[in-house]
Amino acid sequence: MSDPEPAGGRQAAAKYLRELLLRQGRYRPQWERHAERNRPGRINHLAVAEVLAQHLWLAPRGAGDADVLPRQLKDTVGRALSGQMLSRATLALFIEAFGFSGRRRTGCGGSGADRAGSACCPGRARWTPGWPRR
Repeated sequence: MSDPEPAGGRQAAAKYLRELLLRQGRYRPQWERHAERNRPGRINHLAVAEVLAQHLWLAPRGAGDADVLPRQLKDTVGRALSGQMLSRATLALFIEAFGFSGRRRTGCGGSGADRAGSACCPGRARWTPGWPRR
């Protein structure tokens, strides 16, 4: 029998990322300027991937990051925003690339007591205030 908590936490994290990226304000314009077409209430995955790729070009984390193409990250973005697959590394990339403010970022080193954060960073991270709680 599988533990439902990680899936629930992933879904909560994905939902919150979608909310941040759709909400008018600081984060939405970062990806919208790369979108060929904007649809109300929809996130353009390739445009988000462009933001992530540009961040990796400027601050590569490993071999190949400086050469990554946005289309190579499009599926990662889709899986992250759907909650299908949201790893600690992917979540950190979103936080760094979009510059999520202190209230909206993951603080590794926490107790992991917050269900949503523990699914993203098992046993270590919590999403700080502003995070949807289950």
